[in-house]
Amino acid sequence: MLCIRQFLLTSLIVPLLIGECLIVPASQTLARSSRQAHSPSHTQTSHESQEARQTLQHNLQQEIQNLQMREQQTQHDMQQARLSTQQVTALKRQQRRLQLALKRTQATLVRLNNQMAQLDTRDTMLDQKETAQTQEALSLLSLLMQIQQSPGPLFRPASPTSEDPALALPLLHARLVAIQHHANALQRERLALHHSQTQLDQNARLIQTQQQKQEQRHNESLERAQEALAKQQEAQQNLAHSRALLNESRANMHSLTNAIERLARQEAAARRHLLQQARLLRKKHHGTQAHQAETALHALDTGPGLAKGQGLSPVQGTLITRWGQETEAGPATGLTYRTPPSAPVYAPCSGRLLFTGDFRSFGPMVILDCGHSQRFVLAGFGHITAQTQQAIQRHDRLGAMPQQGGHLFVQFRRGTNIANPMPFLTSSP
Repeated sequence: MLCIRQFLLTSLIVPLLIGECLIVPASQTLARSSRQAHSPSHTQTSHESQEARQTLQHNLQQEIQNLQMREQQTQHDMQQARLSTQQVTALKRQQRRLQLALKRTQATLVRLNNQMAQLDTRDTMLDQKETAQTQEALSLLSLLMQIQQSPGPLFRPASPTSEDPALALPLLHARLVAIQHHANALQRERLALHHSQTQLDQNARLIQTQQQKQEQRHNESLERAQEALAKQQEAQQNLAHSRALLNESRANMHSLTNAIERLARQEAAARRHLLQQARLLRKKHHGTQAHQAETALHALDTGPGLAKGQGLSPVQGTLITRWGQETEAGPATGLTYRTPPSAPVYAPCSGRLLFTGDFRSFGPMVILDCGHSQRFVLAGFGHITAQTQQAIQRHDRLGAMPQQGGHLFVQFRRGTNIANPMPFLTSSP
């Protein structure tokens, strides 16, 4: 992870020192500096070059702040979009559960209605049986009353082969007793049936109440899902807008850092031109003009530059990654030190700070211009005490590492190229 962080730091921070935006004032200023080096206006050339550099550095600082703000807004919008999506998903899942519960309730209600219909059918059958038995009992009672009142005609045999009329009365009594028992059984069955109907009716009312509540919860869930969906769409729109602003800011950042690269190249060209003019003027014994050219040449440098063996190791710690060492992200583009807690960080060279502050997800970072197109990038601070545009002397304190300790990444650049910083950092702080 540390190696990958170094790679990302290289790919995302180093472009602060190289890049592609056409900033006309800076280009025209240095172009004029190159054309007018042989004239008496060398001091003006130096002043204009410094102003162009300071303007670009100020714009760089502003663009970095804008980029950081827009990335934070994008992260916030992404989180809101994720939360909205999660809320919509949860509400849809809840809605499906409510729909399933509602379907089960409706199925239960249909089953209860079917059972009640079956009980109604059974009740009708019982009514029919009771009616038939009642009619039969009435007929038998009528016949029994006739027998008791005038038994003679009824007991007179109809023919010699007829049954004994004396058996008719016991048979009638037996049949009436059977009808009575059957009627009692039908009554008990009817009571049980009415009890079941009462239970089913109560259950049906409970199920209907439950169904109404489930329908209400389902409707409320549907409304919340629609609201969440609207918020999700709004969050997605905000995220798309934030990403567009972020891409625009990154494009501006890329253009601005490219302008700094062009400015560095133009300064290098102006420096070569001024050096040639100064030498030519010295040969022609034009001392005053040669001195002006040399003054303008020195004014282009923000620092004295750094020769091998003159640099200062910026922090006390253990070197865990060397320049060019193979890592997960490829060859290392700088040095990485593991430091004690709150270890102070010092300037490895004299010069001027081009940038100090938080940069994206890499935390506090410093870009130190040593002069002569030499720059250090240091990242991993706990906090920074120096300020942008501040003149810095070698060994000045820039800040400190985090309280729990950390890793300081040190990268050295010469012009637009990354170089091994180790030969320049031979002494300890």
